[in-house]
Amino acid sequence: MPATWLLRFASPERHEKDKAMITKIKTGLLVLALAVGAGASAAGAQPAPRTIHVDIHGFQFVPAHVDAHVADTIEWTNKDFAPHTASDAGGKWTTAPLNNGAIDRVVVKTPGTFAYRCNFHPHMKGTIVVTGNVAQSPKP
Repeated sequence: MPATWLLRFASPERHEKDKAMITKIKTGLLVLALAVGAGASAAGAQPAPRTIHVDIHGFQFVPAHVDAHVADTIEWTNKDFAPHTASDAGGKWTTAPLNNGAIDRVVVKTPGTFAYRCNFHPHMKGTIVVTGNVAQSPKP
């Protein structure tokens, strides 16, 4: 390539303008990639596990209906003088018998709707609706 062509079409000023434009384009692409990546990770993220409190009072579960996410903990506190349990109607889980002031917990691990009751007082009923994905354990 002749040297005159380089001087005519690739002047030092033009070269600096091209470098500045390339830097701006790279920066814009980096910002766009970070924004898209952050949005994708937030969309697929599970909410942080939380503890949902249910009181047992007046021979009732209060609240009787609970919305939870996979990995949340449901915590029952007996505020009655009679003993109670919180037991899955399908027999998959149960709390220990809860005397007055006692607390027990269950971590929900599977999405679905779960009816539960007190084994001592079957008229006492509640429902837990669990949403989210089953937690995956890390692969070795």
